[in-house]
Amino acid sequence: MKLDSIKLGIAFGTVWAFGILCIAIAPYFGLWDKAYLLTTKLYIGFDNTSLLGILVGLVWAYADAFIGAFLVAFIYNKLLKE
Repeated sequence: MKLDSIKLGIAFGTVWAFGILCIAIAPYFGLWDKAYLLTTKLYIGFDNTSLLGILVGLVWAYADAFIGAFLVAFIYNKLLKE
């Protein structure tokens, strides 16, 4: 069974971007401080002090997960023998 690379990328990108949104909001409630600090180092421009900083992080996260999932599905489909 072949995987749809685009749809898998969209699904993973959406889920990961939502996760990053949670990481951006959590420090306001005293949660996930270390995860937030790690994420700010991983995604350039990501910051939870402004809406623009959060949006930049969401775009980075979406692109990161989309490309990763797309490549996994693409390689999987290439290795599949039918």
